[in-house]
Amino acid sequence: MLERTRHKLSPRRPWLWLLLTLLLYTLAGFVLAPWLIERQLVSMSTERADLTTTVDNIDINPYTLTFTLEGLDVIDSETAPLLALERVFVNFELISAIRRAWSFDEFHIIGLDVALERYS
Repeated sequence: MLERTRHKLSPRRPWLWLLLTLLLYTLAGFVLAPWLIERQLVSMSTERADLTTTVDNIDINPYTLTFTLEGLDVIDSETAPLLALERVFVNFELISAIRRAWSFDEFHIIGLDVALERYS
């Protein structure tokens, strides 16, 4: 019985590698990528521009190639709000990656607030 189970889970089985690849792609897309994007966005804005950035939620669906960012707030060092976004939704077209010309099926920005100040 043990030999039969060991043979079915052999690394030589292509279905096992396909399943493992699918599992890793799913975990990377749904869990790892949003976490990395949020951490990089916050740390880079702090390090490079001395801005405080907060993000409520980032969702990525690696199967439908969609990206959703909710609740982005960027505040400068004087606690003045510079940028606020309620929601950003991007739907990437897969065929454009094959053509090497990135394009989007949908791109929505909801609740954009920008504070600009002109010095004279």
